[in-house]
Amino acid sequence: VLLAPAYLGYQGGSEGWYAEIRRSGPDKLRGYGRYLGARYRAVPNLVWLEGGDAPPMAAGDEIEALVAGIREADPVHLHAAHSTRYRSALDDYDRPWLDLNTTYSDCEGHGRQLLRDAHRARSIPTLFIEGTYEGEKASLPCTISQAYRTLLSGAAGHVFGNKPIWEFGAGWPDALDSPGSRAMQHLAALLAVHDLRGLTPDFPGAPAGDGVAAARARSGTTLVLVDAGPRPVQLPATAAERRATWFDPATGAATG
Repeated sequence: VLLAPAYLGYQGGSEGWYAEIRRSGPDKLRGYGRYLGARYRAVPNLVWLEGGDAPPMAAGDEIEALVAGIREADPVHLHAAHSTRYRSALDDYDRPWLDLNTTYSDCEGHGRQLLRDAHRARSIPTLFIEGTYEGEKASLPCTISQAYRTLLSGAAGHVFGNKPIWEFGAGWPDALDSPGSRAMQHLAALLAVHDLRGLTPDFPGAPAGDGVAAARARSGTTLVLVDAGPRPVQLPATAAERRATWFDPATGAATG
């Protein structure tokens, strides 16, 4: 669970609590943080998510006080932060309490932003927190690319978004079986069979070319995402024999 204790809202507008947070001030926010930390410190599957679709703006002191209050009562759980699109947590929330960086991008820019976050001077795990949602201008290739490029960039996790699921709108139960939802199931099945922890990104790309991303596993396996495939991919020269398998992320079928 990514739990936002004081969601700011896009541009500090009415969808969040930015105005109320500013009016409350640091002292009240610190007390509120202590309350939340005490209430949720025993919950095992929680990451605190500061901000919320926005940089701190003028609420920096309040956010610092909130985090300090949470940490007084809950020194265990990790803290991440969520800024605005094309801004990662390390762009706007680079504070000592930040344990997880977050990437917030879209169909067109996620490859570039994942590359940038993978080469940050401060080395903390990165989570792809939000991209373009299925049902909100994201094609199936985009949905798949956002997930797999995150994996191949060395990031620690990826959040899949779908409308109407995110707002529990009309038809959301049927959307649980959407093409994008199924593609995420196929990715989970792939990860269950192959130990892909500790992937080393191959950004310069021995399998070079537009629409190609690659990473190497500890086993020596090279994983390659090809945006439009199957098609020929030039692998690095090696004396060892290589075996190639095509995996279709849309269907989960493997050939070769």
